[in-house]
Amino acid sequence: MLHVYFAKHVTRSLAGARLVRVECARCECEYFYNLTRIGVGASQAPYYIGVGRATRTAEKRAKKDLQRRLAREAELVPCPKCNWINDELVQGYRLVRYRFLGTLARGLLLAGAIVGVVLGVIGALADPADLVYFLIAPLGMLLFAGGVYLLQIWMRSRIQPNRDFPLEPKQPPGTPPALLKHPETGELYPAKPAAVPILAPGDWCDFQLGRHRLPLVCCGCLEPASTAHGYNAVSLIVPRCQDCARDSKRAYWRVFYYVAMAGLFVTAAILVPLHLPAEEFWIFSVVGIAASLVLAAFVGSKRTAPVRVAIGDRSRGVVRLRFKNADYAQVVAHHVSEAGQVA
Repeated sequence: MLHVYFAKHVTRSLAGARLVRVECARCECEYFYNLTRIGVGASQAPYYIGVGRATRTAEKRAKKDLQRRLAREAELVPCPKCNWINDELVQGYRLVRYRFLGTLARGLLLAGAIVGVVLGVIGALADPADLVYFLIAPLGMLLFAGGVYLLQIWMRSRIQPNRDFPLEPKQPPGTPPALLKHPETGELYPAKPAAVPILAPGDWCDFQLGRHRLPLVCCGCLEPASTAHGYNAVSLIVPRCQDCARDSKRAYWRVFYYVAMAGLFVTAAILVPLHLPAEEFWIFSVVGIAASLVLAAFVGSKRTAPVRVAIGDRSRGVVRLRFKNADYAQVVAHHVSEAGQVA
């Protein structure tokens, strides 16, 4: 009897931040910075039963993951007076890097344990004298997992931001600025004024999800706009006015039509001269039409998107954006600088 299993997979993300106080181990300067992280939680509802419960479970796990990350991790924010980065910040930042190696090692350990138990039982029942041969594969998996763990430790140990001290260390993209407390008002302000970069066409801008905000200016015409008609760039909404959004949609369908028609003509030009049997002809025709539509949708999205997106540092929620409108990129640079943030 064939048993088919399916489920509704639910994933939730939650962004959060906390203010971190740091006392420099070198000059005892007190400064602060905003630590921003994204917690992720997942769950599933077997056969789509209990979707609401699965959603709540995913949200709870996302919240727990966020709290854990905010409590353990750190950013490489140097002391604004002497450029030293405390050891606890270095250790906290190392936990962010190469997390995929830890996931791989844990998966290998689990798989090795399961395979070891199964093959151990089979070997004991078949011939106890040959049990060692049945355990070679799981032992190899366990040793490989240990090697992955050691590789993670070694690669993390190579992160030495104070190597060129007292020179200013090279900071990862999206690093928050150091903040100082005003002695009279107690308000926090950036230790160093953020320089406004001059962005040339094609330059990339780094943004950290949950910390950076884009100005409410249309990315096309630079008129005041909201996020209602904005473009979703990996959970970072790029504002766009209604007119520009409508023009972009029209341009998308225009590109879609031309690319789809070109794909259909190419499909016909390839299949017609082959004189295939009717069944094969229609099978390849359907495949060609589907491929043409998928290609048309892809090209249309790429051609009309107001921004190009690249992942800068997934573990820290840092994305890289390259705006097609160079003037809008300058507006973003000024906005970020005035907000006391370093992009």
